[in-house]
Amino acid sequence: MTNAGLYIHIPFCNAKCHYCDFASFVCNNDLKNRYVDCLCTEMQRKGELFKGYIFDTIYIGGGTPSVLPYGCIKKIVECIQENFDISKNTEFTIEVNPNSLTDTKLKEYISCGVNRVSMGVQSINDNSLHAIGRKQSFENVKNAFEILHRNGINNISADMMLGLPFQTRKDIRKIVNFFVKHKVKHISAYMLQLEDNTKLKQNVQSGKIVLPSDEETTKLYQYAIKLCNSKHYCLYEISNLSKKHFESKHNIKYWNDIEYLGLGVSSSSYYGGMRYTNNGNLEEYLNNIESNSSVVSFEEKLDKDTMRTEKIMLSLRTAKGLDLIDFETKFEENLLESKKNIIKKYKKALNIKNGRLYIKPKYFVVSNQIILDLI
Repeated sequence: MTNAGLYIHIPFCNAKCHYCDFASFVCNNDLKNRYVDCLCTEMQRKGELFKGYIFDTIYIGGGTPSVLPYGCIKKIVECIQENFDISKNTEFTIEVNPNSLTDTKLKEYISCGVNRVSMGVQSINDNSLHAIGRKQSFENVKNAFEILHRNGINNISADMMLGLPFQTRKDIRKIVNFFVKHKVKHISAYMLQLEDNTKLKQNVQSGKIVLPSDEETTKLYQYAIKLCNSKHYCLYEISNLSKKHFESKHNIKYWNDIEYLGLGVSSSSYYGGMRYTNNGNLEEYLNNIESNSSVVSFEEKLDKDTMRTEKIMLSLRTAKGLDLIDFETKFEENLLESKKNIIKKYKKALNIKNGRLYIKPKYFVVSNQIILDLI
């Protein structure tokens, strides 16, 4: 059996955050139920194709899965179990938002086998939350953590965003201390990206919102990582830290070139040397499923050059870095020799140890340029 990861995309939110350019939609319950039916149909179609695979990670993400009506997650999980082989020791994660999690919903998730919850906190500064269009408050966040603890969820991941309006080091210190107090095992620390066609970008361009400069955001990132390290969170990937043994097994698959299946609108898959992306238009996805048409809008056979590029790019995002011997075996290239001038150029930022090349964590903020030059 081949181990793989399973990702289920739930593209619904109660409101669209001002910075978001993901496939997420504000819809009524009828459309949500229709979507769940189509997800199950897609699973049934893919089930036969994935005989011989065993899924040892499941990740239900979004969007906001916790906005689905009660019973929908149970229906999805029953369909997963009917169509795929699932490991007994599966890491099963669901994303939730503080303002849509309830005891009733969490009990449903736990009964379905969910053993890890990822909460989109982003900030506990209400001014920052309002500026980026998050429909939650610090009170919502505190209540949501009480629900998690009350129901015995111990493996908690939480997101925080860096470079927000009104954000200071004091805010970073408060949110990290809050995570420590609530026994968060995993922290995703993302720097805010100003995406095209988002309300936040419009507000920034019009002067309604002022963001920290790139230099200030970099300093906030470095401060956040240093503070998390002092609380015994280890940085194992550019944007992810965890307590020992609590790294995200599912996300590690993406960085370690392990196959995964994505289901739902706009989801991506990687298996059999191919990469696939589903249609990102919700109505088209639904219509294609219901008319028995393909929902794949893009597919690509990965040639050797593409695999080489991805191996360098994904490996160097992680603290473990790139296995040079494995790289040479796969691509017949001694990277230390072929890129010796680039490695020399970045000698302060790079390290070579035990047959691995990696970027020193303090230089992760400039990793994109280093990776591009090595590619």
